[in-house]
Amino acid sequence: MTRFISFLAVSALALLATAQDAPTKPAVDKSYNRNNINQGLGKHLEGTRQEPNVTEWENKAVWPEGCRVEAEAAELKAEDFRVYEVRYGDCDEPWHMCVHDEAGSSKEHLAEQFGRIPIGMRAYVRNLVAQPQHFEKKTITAHFRSTGDMTTFVKVELATLVHEIGHALDFLALKDKMTRDGKKVSSFSKTKLWQDAVGKDSNVPTEYSRKSWVENFAETVIMATFDQNVPDARSKDVGPWPDSQKWDLFEEQLRTVVANVGGEITPDNEAKCKNRLQNSKVVPKNARTPKRELGLKPDLRIRDVSINVIEGDSAKDAVVVDGCDHNH
Repeated sequence: MTRFISFLAVSALALLATAQDAPTKPAVDKSYNRNNINQGLGKHLEGTRQEPNVTEWENKAVWPEGCRVEAEAAELKAEDFRVYEVRYGDCDEPWHMCVHDEAGSSKEHLAEQFGRIPIGMRAYVRNLVAQPQHFEKKTITAHFRSTGDMTTFVKVELATLVHEIGHALDFLALKDKMTRDGKKVSSFSKTKLWQDAVGKDSNVPTEYSRKSWVENFAETVIMATFDQNVPDARSKDVGPWPDSQKWDLFEEQLRTVVANVGGEITPDNEAKCKNRLQNSKVVPKNARTPKRELGLKPDLRIRDVSINVIEGDSAKDAVVVDGCDHNH
């Protein structure tokens, strides 16, 4: 009888670990070597880097609607933003970048760092937005909106971009979005498949992974991207932990990320963009500007018929994953 009760207790705890709003598993360690993560990604994602061609929009009276939404949410003035078209050699369709005059990331830095990211990951970002740090909590460095728009508030690290694009993969790239009771959910990280993977592991990769399922997935994307691309990623000198066996503690989470988005997180110098989020509409910076003064609006529609065009969430229905809590 005691053995049966113990079995029930263990089973209940296993269910509890995946029935919460966030994982209840402990982190692999209380800290990890983030410098090694950034150095490894910076060195070995170099092969996927495409030199950006950054051009400012000639028409200063209009901008992408996604940039407007981000600026209004932060109570920033449209007139303080510059809009750029950013092109890379691995995609015939450009991205669009809105940079505030006092932004933490310059247009050059953001475009260069973004270009290091594999094209399969970049494809799920619509607009890049650079704003000044305006939060009381100065550790917030970036956030993602499920329209496909990514906003940074500081001079962004490469690991931060990978984390935020992990959110893009979670919300927009992965289609198995059903909970264990068959309900539709907004992100892959809230599905039975992902939460069962966490349930099979003894740990989650970082303390920040314990904040929510969404952050748990994005943190695992960082580790999987590092593990897949950096030689000797699990070694003492190169990896985030001195003990390579730490990786075994969240192996099922790593395996599930690689099984579902492995093609996206691995660089390929010959790769071209196969998928792209549909671009924003173009809207006036000032709603009171007469139509005759708006000039010719850029046509941002994706024209390459070989590209699979994906729709992000509407601004009304979008989820905001509110801010990396360190330069992450």
